[in-house]
Amino acid sequence: MPDAPAAPEPGAPQAEPATPEHAAPTAPIRVPDDHPLLKAYEATRSELKSLKDAANTGRQKAADDLAAETARADGMHAELIQLRAALRHGLDIEDVDLLGTGTEDEIEARAKRLADRSATTPYKHGKPTPREGATPPPPKSDPMRELTRQLFNGAPTT
Repeated sequence: MPDAPAAPEPGAPQAEPATPEHAAPTAPIRVPDDHPLLKAYEATRSELKSLKDAANTGRQKAADDLAAETARADGMHAELIQLRAALRHGLDIEDVDLLGTGTEDEIEARAKRLADRSATTPYKHGKPTPREGATPPPPKSDPMRELTRQLFNGAPTT
């Protein structure tokens, strides 16, 4: 029978197990701080960070622009609703700001109330001028004026 391997003696140096050449080392390799590969890695890493920051800044600017344009469109839509209500109820353009903001139904109700209120006032734009745009009649004769003309001009007026 073959002999079994003998047990190692206590205190004797032990042999290192054989490792294949392609096995990964157990501890990471330390590279000096001034190594060119480490410098290139740091430069690439900082460039990537700046590109990501620029992309985020661009996205934030686009989001801010979108929010501003949305608010502008909402304001224009509210103004459109006010103008339509004023037109429907025959209100003056100066009275549009009195309609305020809110839903279309609220603005419409305020326009109707304002139109009803202005319909009850007798003059919408102040007291009317009689025969506006017509040629005024000639002035009535004044006895003092006629006397003055006769004395200085020598001819009576008609």
